[in-house]
Parts: sequence; C-alpha cells; structure tokens
Amino acid sequence: MGQLILSPIHISVLKADVLSRMMEKKITAISFENLKDDSDSYPIVRSMSEIAGSAVMLIAAQYLSSANHGKGVLLGGISGIAPTKVIIIGAGIVGEYAARAALALGASVKVFDNNVYRLKRLQNNIGQRLWTSVIEPRMLAKQLKTCEVAVGALGSGNRPYAHGGYRRNGEQYAPRFCNH
Repeated sequence: MGQLILSPIHISVLKADVLSRMMEKKITAISFENLKDDSDSYPIVRSMSEIAGSAVMLIAAQYLSSANHGKGVLLGGISGIAPTKVIIIGAGIVGEYAARAALALGASVKVFDNNVYRLKRLQNNIGQRLWTSVIEPRMLAKQLKTCEVAVGALGSGNRPYAHGGYRRNGEQYAPRFCNH
C-alpha cells in the first residue's frame, strides 16, 4: 500500500488487470517515458534512444563475427576490403546514433525515412554528407538484399522507440541483422 514506482510503464500496452491491481493497492506509478522537461521534450526517452542507437551497432558487430556464426566480417571493414553496408530505417534519435556509431566504425551507411526534415536534420547533426532517401519500397528492398546490417529505428508519432526496434501490427521487433 502506498508504494511509488518510477519505471517505464508503457501505459498504452499495460494490461487492464495489472493496472486495476495497482489501483487497488494504491500504487503511484510514474512512467518516466512520459516525463517532460521545460522545453516540452522527453529527456529520458531521448537518452534511452541515444544509448539504443549506439548499442545496436555494437550488437551488430557481435552478430557479424564468426564467433556468433556470423559472416566473420568486421563491421567497419579493413584496408582493401569494401566496408560493411548498414541500412537504417528511421532518421530519428535512434537512427542518428546508430548512423554515428556505424560511421565511426567505418561502415557504409544508408538511411531511409519518409520525413525529409528528419533526413536533413540527421545530416546536419552528423556533420557530413550521408546517403539518405525517402522510403520507396523497391529501392529499400534492393538495399536490404545487399546489406550486412539492417536496423529498424522507426518511431511512433514524434517519439522514437528507445529499444532500436520497430512495431508492426502491435508487435515489437528487435533489430535485424542480414546474414546472406
């Protein structure tokens, strides 16, 4: 009785019976993904998104290694070998930090998003010219067939998913790694 929970609550997917039990026990729950700062933004979600975007490329590097039954390639490649091709779908915060990490590792990066403003913001924030495109299904399909790593970083409305994955029909998916 009278407990306080400060946690990612995800109210939109919280089961009604869990919410009812919390109310019966008079639990105060603060969903930190909904906390706004003075500039009307979500600083905790942003921080989680930055971490997810950076971490997804390190995870991709692990999956590409032969120790994990991957292709046995380095994410960034080496001299004389073409760089690893990374496709990022989504130019929000997760996509930006995934692109930063992939570029820092030496990968060839292509970013898709249907919001041209986000694509321009991404290029400005990264500070270098970057291959970007609106999402055109045939072009995206062609790029996905030839990549080593594909990262889904599409958001919901104006708030990206912090886990670096994506949702389809209400189901959450983790980042995918192409292994041809």
